[in-house]
Amino acid sequence: MSSEFAPWNSAHLSYRAVEQDDETGVLYQLGRDAEAFNNAVPFMPTPQGSNAAKSYKTYLESCLLGVIICVTPSTPAKIESYQPSHPDPGEAVGVLTLTGPGQGREHHGRADIAISILAPHRGKGYGSEAIQWALCWGFSFARLHRIGIGAIEFNKSAKKLYLKLGFAEESVKRDFAWKYGRWWSFWEASMLEDEWRGKYGSTISYASYMPIE
Repeated sequence: MSSEFAPWNSAHLSYRAVEQDDETGVLYQLGRDAEAFNNAVPFMPTPQGSNAAKSYKTYLESCLLGVIICVTPSTPAKIESYQPSHPDPGEAVGVLTLTGPGQGREHHGRADIAISILAPHRGKGYGSEAIQWALCWGFSFARLHRIGIGAIEFNKSAKKLYLKLGFAEESVKRDFAWKYGRWWSFWEASMLEDEWRGKYGSTISYASYMPIE
């Protein structure tokens, strides 16, 4: 059975641009979320304040894709014609980015996913749904060929999720980060465009979201 794909929505989530209010909202909250912050390699775990939230906002705006993940108030009815976004994006619960290799190297068609979900909203499937949406966005709209993802060694649940979603294990950077009084390695994986199409492509329909001629 195919599922409709909207550029800025998925089944239970909406994805919007970062706004000024996020500096005192979700970005500030993520900076004060110790688990989310320590999973973001390789930052030193220093207390984060409003200046850090401003820097985070600037970083998101510089990414190939930098979005605030929101839980939609209710799943919208089937859209009969092009509609760019759910009218109410809902409560902000996290952040997702796709970062490319940098200026002058865009032709390589690769990017890396990073995602952070606020503590009260973890374990609800939002991370999995957002990553699947980002894969579809990257391969369908940004003309990417390869999307990478990674996790620090102690984040075993992330590694398990990424493998379940279809990412292929690539490498381990040994003793990559110093946290909790010891060295930890960093695990890396990726998905190629043809692998994504083989796993997900046949289940996605764009028809309802294409502009009517």
